[in-house]
Amino acid sequence: MSLGTVVFLGIFAAGVVCAMGANLYYATLVGEVQQRLPENQRIRFPFASWNVFTVARLHQQFYPVSRVRVVYRFLVGSMIACFALLGLIGFAFAFSNPPRR
Repeated sequence: MSLGTVVFLGIFAAGVVCAMGANLYYATLVGEVQQRLPENQRIRFPFASWNVFTVARLHQQFYPVSRVRVVYRFLVGSMIACFALLGLIGFAFAFSNPPRR
């Protein structure tokens, strides 16, 4: 394998791991918010994905010193950075001059 392939796969794997971690932390956020909400105001879980900011705001109200939101935001930011870097690498590779033999 070439060095470029190893770098690409490493960044891709890091992005996937960050995405999986962010999903786990988001499920934790939703679970903690659901525990504090009254029965008639709970968010149904399939629809919770559309209410990310609402869930984060409610979590901040219920748990003001929790680090779960900080870790969640860090993982989401890292995931976006990894995939943006892969896009930049792909763009640079697509428009670079091919190596001459």
